Amino acid sequence: MFEVIKMERITTLQGILKPMDRLFGKFMDNVSFKKKLLFFFLLVSLGPILMIGMIVYTSSRITIHNKMTYYSNDSLTKSKQQMEMILKRYEDLTYQMMVYKDVNKLFIDFIEDEDNHTSARIELENYLNSIAFSNPNIFAIKYISTAGEEINAGGEISSSYETAFKESSVNDTVTKDNDRVHWLPPVKANNAGEGVQVLMGRMIKDFSTGIDVGNIFFFINESSFDRALNEYLYETDGIAENRIKGNYLILLDNNGRILSSPRKEEINNNIFDLLKRKEHLRALIEGEDLNTNFNNVLNKKSVQISFKEINSDWFLLGIAPTSYLYRETRGIGWLTLLIVILSGVVAVLISLYVSFTISIFVENVVQAMEKAEYGDLTARVKVETTDELGELGNSFNRMAENISSLIVDTKQAIDAVQGRSVVMEQNSEQSAQAAANVAAAMEEINKGTMEQTTESEKSSKLMSDLAMLIDDTVGKAREVEGITGSTKSLSVNAQEALELLIEKTGLVV
Repeated sequence: MFEVIKMERITTLQGILKPMDRLFGKFMDNVSFKKKLLFFFLLVSLGPILMIGMIVYTSSRITIHNKMTYYSNDSLTKSKQQMEMILKRYEDLTYQMMVYKDVNKLFIDFIEDEDNHTSARIELENYLNSIAFSNPNIFAIKYISTAGEEINAGGEISSSYETAFKESSVNDTVTKDNDRVHWLPPVKANNAGEGVQVLMGRMIKDFSTGIDVGNIFFFINESSFDRALNEYLYETDGIAENRIKGNYLILLDNNGRILSSPRKEEINNNIFDLLKRKEHLRALIEGEDLNTNFNNVLNKKSVQISFKEINSDWFLLGIAPTSYLYRETRGIGWLTLLIVILSGVVAVLISLYVSFTISIFVENVVQAMEKAEYGDLTARVKVETTDELGELGNSFNRMAENISSLIVDTKQAIDAVQGRSVVMEQNSEQSAQAAANVAAAMEEINKGTMEQTTESEKSSKLMSDLAMLIDDTVGKAREVEGITGSTKSLSVNAQEALELLIEKTGLVV
């Protein structure tokens, strides 16, 4: 009963393991037992760790990405509001130059009062200096009258700035667009010691007549925009030796030109020249409704970019290097890899120990079987355990003992058969003599039988002749019977003819 239950369990287990056999059987059939054991130990030990590690790593990256997207959007919204306030403050200063009569009169007197032109110039210059000094982020102010006369206020505008200003043709641009406020590309001096200035330009008009009285330009320190946008980086020393440790914001115009950035060497460069994939950002700037958070490669580094529009001319980009974003996940990845390596080493050692333990025992069994194959049935397997391997060894030993007993019994049976074969040989000789006597008697009987057969043949021939005569007689009798029948028919016919003749004769008489 126990053996039946055991076989049923084995059959059930084989059914369960059949899919695995289909999966691994094709390429594992010719692999040694040691390698199989090593492979499956590594698979069982490292597989779950790798799966868990990948799940944790992937989920952490997704979580970080989602949170970063949320905080980036929130940060961009606040930065946008801050930039709108800053820009409006500068724009209001230029607007006051037209709506405040006393201020507007300073520009008009500078142009129209030829008698007091020098004093008018001094008054206008003092006013512009007061604006520059009261706003530390305004590096300098330049006023260009309709006659081309210039007044510089605030900081000293070096020849490098003057050259860059003239080469940019910003005065012509502001003149063409009339009263509109223009935020123009930054002026970047050639000297390394001088900073970058963002230009804002506007045409100033006589408020009462609407006549153009010149253009005003603010040279605003680009660093003021940069520090307003990336305040956290500067407070935490996130920028050191032109290396940025963390997320940062940059300012773009509608052509993709970088207006402000912690990386000063990028200012006035086009963002599309630095990006690997340009289409998505270009579509956002053009007003298409796309996802404002996307991944890209900036300066050959993977980044996550967040986009926010300030106005129709300026845009904010949040740049988050993935190396910074996923720094913690990389730590998890390295930790997982270390655990996998350690687990692999342990699994290899355990599998080697188990495989050698099993293989040594199996080799002992194989050696004992080889001895038995060549006739040494005294070979036995040394059994030291009570597990399945021990049971295998005991089974082999019992098999060898049973085979030895069977051979002894077989030899005894052969000896008994040989003894009986001698007796049978003697009996066969006696039987042969008796058979010879019987054969002689049969020959005599056969001879008498042959004589009787000859007489029988003669009698048979006579009987055949008699039968033929009888057949002829019967044939003749049948012929006579036929003739008699024919004669009888003729007699009847003759009688009828005679009666008919008599009848006709009577009629005649």
